[in-house]
Amino acid sequence: MAKVKVSIDANGKVVCDPSDLVVSSQPETIEWYKDANAKFEFKDHQNLPKPPFEPPKITPDQVKVDYLGQVQDGNWQYKIRVKELKGDDDDERPFGDGSGTIRNH
Repeated sequence: MAKVKVSIDANGKVVCDPSDLVVSSQPETIEWYKDANAKFEFKDHQNLPKPPFEPPKITPDQVKVDYLGQVQDGNWQYKIRVKELKGDDDDERPFGDGSGTIRNH
């Protein structure tokens, strides 16, 4: 299983590590998970085409996407959205967007 750690840096930017994930041509699950000290929930994951990806499974603590594999080279950019867990009013909590690339070269 490929994993991407998601955190929010000191400037409030959503960071995906690695931001450039290389996968093989074989099927596998990709998981985005929160940094241990992160105070946010996952809300959305966008831009990965079907195929070779299945729709994301999103929970507050992680996002999982099944990659179906493909032989030809691919280069896919994605966007991930989180909602910070600060403040008492959910409507006032800010959203943050991070991004990265998945490729099989």
